Amino acid sequence: MREVLRILRRDVGAQFTTSRNLKEGWRLRLRRVFWASVYLAKGVAIALAGMRREHLGSRVLYKGRKCFVSNWAGGESPTLADDSGFYEQNCDRKYIRSVINLAELKHRFGAGLSFYLGNWFSIDVNRRLYQLEAMQ
Repeated sequence: MREVLRILRRDVGAQFTTSRNLKEGWRLRLRRVFWASVYLAKGVAIALAGMRREHLGSRVLYKGRKCFVSNWAGGESPTLADDSGFYEQNCDRKYIRSVINLAELKHRFGAGLSFYLGNWFSIDVNRRLYQLEAMQ
């Protein structure tokens, strides 16, 4: 939960910082809040949909060993590692089983939310705001 709050504080808070730095008027600020809310809901929907698949750092079982995905998450032959020094590239997918528990679901949700908010959220909000500005 702390991870999700950190992500929200970083990326949603950046919208307020951007608005302040651009010295936007109150009407544009209100539109920024509205579109940030809309695209935050989109980010939550993307994160919920992304909970069905593994992400970098997801826990898996590989030939009875508890590992985490360190590269090529969701691919045919991901790279796996663990805390004891195990590291193997091009692992065969038929020997990999996802570990599904509450911590893993929280990780998957946080990874999906972080991806959208960190990469596309501000682009989507600014594109909507300045598209509206050009139309008026």
